[in-house]
Amino acid sequence: MKNNDIIVYRLGAGCDLSDVEEGKIYQAKVQGFATFGMFAQINDRIKGLVHKSNIKAEHKERDPILVRVRQIRPNGNIDLEEVVIQVYQVQNVDRRSTTVSIRDLSGKVGKTVAIEGEISQIKQTSGPTIFTIVDETGTQNAAAFVEAGVRAYPEAELDNIIRIIGEVMMRNNQLQIEVDSLSILTDEDASAVKIRIEKALDARSEPEIFPCSCKVRSWKNSVRR
Repeated sequence: MKNNDIIVYRLGAGCDLSDVEEGKIYQAKVQGFATFGMFAQINDRIKGLVHKSNIKAEHKERDPILVRVRQIRPNGNIDLEEVVIQVYQVQNVDRRSTTVSIRDLSGKVGKTVAIEGEISQIKQTSGPTIFTIVDETGTQNAAAFVEAGVRAYPEAELDNIIRIIGEVMMRNNQLQIEVDSLSILTDEDASAVKIRIEKALDARSEPEIFPCSCKVRSWKNSVRR
């Protein structure tokens, strides 16, 4: 096989372990180090171990690398080896998570979903970054974590229209989304979300009209003769 025929896979944010195959090569980034090797993330949800005997060069955290999946163990652990390829083709592996409204999240606890909306607040805690998202049905907090006290997704700003993929969890008896990925929507995708939100806000601001059930007494009958 020629180098330009080699396929390297880019795993999408919505993918899980079932989308990873032994023998295939994936784009990854260095997550951390241990005495026995190096941890590499294939996407935000999936990581594996490159044993020190299979590391080809020196790296620092967050360096991009290419890894081949040597073995997926029964417990879900992934054994990787670093590969060095100069020329290759990239093929995306995507799994579309179902986009749901914030109103329906209570029935999705424990499931990975996607929501689309506008960032109304960003709060940096000593742990994760908390994004408050508004859609046409309500408001929801989403927690994104890179490391303690470090701003996650610094490119995301107030009023951005975004798409979040993550798992719906209960934290302190409140719904929260644990963010696997956050992407800023643009052009038609962003406009469609913005229009939905504006229409919902306009509908809520319209005064409610109640039918009048009162009886109007005839003026003619009310005049004393």
